[in-house]
Amino acid sequence: MVLSFCRMLQTLETGRVESKRAGALWALRSLERQWSGLIEGGVE
Repeated sequence: MVLSFCRMLQTLETGRVESKRAGALWALRSLERQWSGLIEGGVE
């Protein structure tokens, strides 16, 4: 679920539809650091 939300946020921000993993990597770079643990847990 977390990766889906990351992907949706990336799509809304960039206009590009990419993989869930790409969305997670984007989110790690773009969102506040407080979300990092949750996102990293979804990638594993």
